[in-house]
Amino acid sequence: MYNPRNKMGPSPTLEGGIRMWRAMLSLLLLVCIALMSVVAMSCGSSSSPGSGGGGPYNVVGTWQTTLSGTGGSASFVGAIGSSGAAVFFATDNPEFIGDTWQLPSITGVSLFSGETTLYAAPGTELPWGGTSQTVSVQGKVNSSTSISVANSNGSFNLVASSLLPSTVSGFSGVMTGVMNDGMQDGPIFSLNFYGLNFNSSGSATCTIGGSLLQDGSNNVFGVTMDFNGVCPVPSGPYGGGIGFESSTDYFNDNGGQPGTYLYADMPTSTGRFVMEFFKPQ
Repeated sequence: MYNPRNKMGPSPTLEGGIRMWRAMLSLLLLVCIALMSVVAMSCGSSSSPGSGGGGPYNVVGTWQTTLSGTGGSASFVGAIGSSGAAVFFATDNPEFIGDTWQLPSITGVSLFSGETTLYAAPGTELPWGGTSQTVSVQGKVNSSTSISVANSNGSFNLVASSLLPSTVSGFSGVMTGVMNDGMQDGPIFSLNFYGLNFNSSGSATCTIGGSLLQDGSNNVFGVTMDFNGVCPVPSGPYGGGIGFESSTDYFNDNGGQPGTYLYADMPTSTGRFVMEFFKPQ
C-alpha cells in the first residue's frame, strides 16, 4: 500500500543509518588525508639535503688523500674547518709539491657538490699546463673519518689523518717562514710570534704580518696575512686561509729535522700558496 510518509522522506530508522554512514565516510576521508600528508612529508624528507647516508658528521680536523692522474700520484694533506672550508696541499711528487686542492664547502652534511679547483704553486704550472683547473665535483660524507669524492678526473677517498696531532702547541719567539713555490727554495721570512699573531722582523723588501685563530680545540686554524712591498704575491691583506700543525717537515725547509711545524694555505687574488713555519735548528 501507498505510504504517505514516503513523501516526507526516509523513515527514522533509515535516516539514522544514513547519518551514521555519512559520519563514517567523513572519518575515513580524514584518515586518508592524514595518511597522504604523512606520505608527502616522508617523500619530502627523503630528498632533503644531507639525506642518503646519515649525518651530519663532525668533520672538523685534519685530513689526507692521494690523487692520481697525469703527472703520477701525489699525497695531499690539509684540513676542514667549522665554516666548511676544505683545503689540501701536495707534499710529495715534484710535479705537484706545493699545489693546492680546494674542495667545495664540506660541513658534515652527507651529500655535497660544487666546484673543486687545483692550483699550481706560485711561479709554476700544473703538469698538463696552466696555473689552475676547475671541475665539478660530487661528494659524500660517509662518517666523521671518511669522505668520498668524484669528479671528471676520477674518484678519491679522504680519510681523517692519524699522522697529525689532534692537539696543538703554542707559538712564541722567532720562527722561520718559507713560502713554498713548488721548487722548495721559496722566499724566507724571519718572523716574531706573539701567541697567535706574527710579523716579520728586520728590514726587507717584503714585510709580512698575520694572525691565527684556532678553530675550537681542533688542530685547525683560520689564518690571515698581510703582505707589503715587493713580495712574491700581490701586496694586500688576505683572509680565508686555513692551517694546521704537524711534526713533519713536508717541504724539507728545515732539513727534515723533527720539530713542530705550522702550515698555512692562503688564497690570493691570483691563486693560492702554502707557507711553512718552524723554529730554526
